Amino acid sequence: TAITIDSSENVGIGATSLSTKLEVADSNAGVAAIRLRRTDVSNSDVDLRAGGGSDGKAFDIHVNQSNRMRIDSSGRVTKPSQPSFAAYVQNNSTYDANSVGNAYINYDAELYDTGNNHSAGIFTAPVAGVYYFRAEAYTNTHCTQSWFIVNGSRTNASDTVYRGTDQGNFSGNSTILKLAANDTVGFHPYRAGNSSMTVNANANHSWFRGMLIG
Repeated sequence: TAITIDSSENVGIGATSLSTKLEVADSNAGVAAIRLRRTDVSNSDVDLRAGGGSDGKAFDIHVNQSNRMRIDSSGRVTKPSQPSFAAYVQNNSTYDANSVGNAYINYDAELYDTGNNHSAGIFTAPVAGVYYFRAEAYTNTHCTQSWFIVNGSRTNASDTVYRGTDQGNFSGNSTILKLAANDTVGFHPYRAGNSSMTVNANANHSWFRGMLIG
C-alpha cells in the first residue's frame, strides 16, 4: 500500500499505522524525505529528511542534494556551510600602523575557510547578515589602539584602546558587525608615527577569525 487514509483521516505515505495527520516513512532507504521544488527553476530542490545521523534520529534540510542544516537527537543544530574562517600570519609583513584609513594586516595563511570568503587579511561577506570577528597581532612594538576596517574605511564603534604598554606587543580586538553582501572587513592595530610596523609571523599570536552568526 503506497498511500493510507485511516478512519481518523490521517494520511500515510509508506506508513500504515498512523498517529498524526501526515506521516511519511521509507523503510528501504532508511531516511524519509519530502522534496519541495520549483519546476520553473533548475537546481531548486529542497529536501526535508528525517532519520539521518548515526542514530537514525536526525532531521536534515538538504538543498540540491547537499546537507545544509541538521538537528540531531540531542537538539544540537549544525550548519556545515555556514561562512567562517581562521587565518594567521605565516610570514613577517609590514603595514602602515600610523594610518587612520584603509591599512590592514595581511593574514597570509589559513587554517580553514568555509565558503572561501577570506583572502590575505580581507573577509568578504557572501550574504547580508550579522557577523562576529576576532583578531590578534604580535607586532615589533606596542600599539595604542586597534579597530576594524569595513569597505576600506575605519568603522564606527569597533575601537579598543590600550593603556600604555600593559598589553606588550600584542593587540587584540573583537566586534560584531552588520554587513551587506560583498562588504569587506580587515583589522588595523594603530600606533602614531609607525608607518612600517612589522607583524611577526606566529600562528598562536597573529590571527584573524570570523563567522556569520545570523
